[in-house]
Amino acid sequence: MKNGTQLIQQILHYATLPGAAGLFCVIIFMSGERRRGRLMFLSFSLAVSLNLLMKEFFKVPRPWWPDVSTAPYLAEGGYALPCLHTMLAAALLGTFALTSSHKAVRFLCSAGICITAAWRIMTELQSTADVLAGLVTGLVIAFLLCRFSSRTLKKTSGIVTASAALLSGLAAAILFQDGWGLGAGLTAVLLELPEAAFQKADSGRTIFGKVYGTVFAAGIYSGLIIFLPFLIEWLITPLWPGQTLIVLLITFIPCLLKLFPVF
Repeated sequence: MKNGTQLIQQILHYATLPGAAGLFCVIIFMSGERRRGRLMFLSFSLAVSLNLLMKEFFKVPRPWWPDVSTAPYLAEGGYALPCLHTMLAAALLGTFALTSSHKAVRFLCSAGICITAAWRIMTELQSTADVLAGLVTGLVIAFLLCRFSSRTLKKTSGIVTASAALLSGLAAAILFQDGWGLGAGLTAVLLELPEAAFQKADSGRTIFGKVYGTVFAAGIYSGLIIFLPFLIEWLITPLWPGQTLIVLLITFIPCLLKLFPVF
C-alpha cells in the first residue's frame, strides 16, 4: 500500500513538471484543434515564467531550503509561493476545459486540478497558501487567454497574449536561466505561421492518421528531450539561450508532423 502511494505521488510529481506539460501541449496540438494547441502552449509559457517571477517577488522560502542565495538563478529551488505543480495543472487543464463544450471533459480537468492541489497540501510538500496562490494564478491565466481568444479582434488579442508570453519568458530566462517559458512562447508564435499549410494537410487526414501522428509526435518529443540537451549545450551554451533553443526545438519539431497528411 505504501509503495503504491509513493508511486502515485511520483507520477503526480513528474506529470506536473514542465517536461510533461510540454508533452501534453504537443499531444493536444497534434490530436485536437490547432487553436487549442497554440493556446495550450501560451498557457504553459505564461505559467512557468510567471511562476518564477512571482517566486522572486514574494520570496517565501521553503522550510528545507531557507537560504536561496545558494542558488541565485533558481527561484524554484529556494522559494515556495506559488506552487509550480498546481499552477501548471490549473493553467493547462483550465485552458483545456474552457475550450471544450463537453461537461465530462470539464469535470475531468477540474478533478485533475483539485487532485494536484490536494496532493501538494496533504503531503505537506507546500503550504496551503503556496498551493492556493498557484491555483488562482493558473486559473486566471487560463481564463484570460480563453477570454482574449474569443474576442472579435482575434488578431489584436493574439498579439497581446503572445507578447505577454514572450516578454515574461524573456525576463524569466535572463533572471533565472530558465528557458521553458520563452521556448514554449516562441513555439506558439511560430505555429501560427504555416496555418495555410496546416489547413491543407488536415483536409486529407484520417482518424488513424491523427492517432498515429500523435503517438509518433509524442515519441519524437520524448527522444528530443532526452538527447537534444547534450548536443545543444555542447555546441552552444548551457545558459538560457541554449535552454530556450532546446525547449523550442523539442516542442516545435514534433508539431511540424501535422503538416504531413500521413501523420
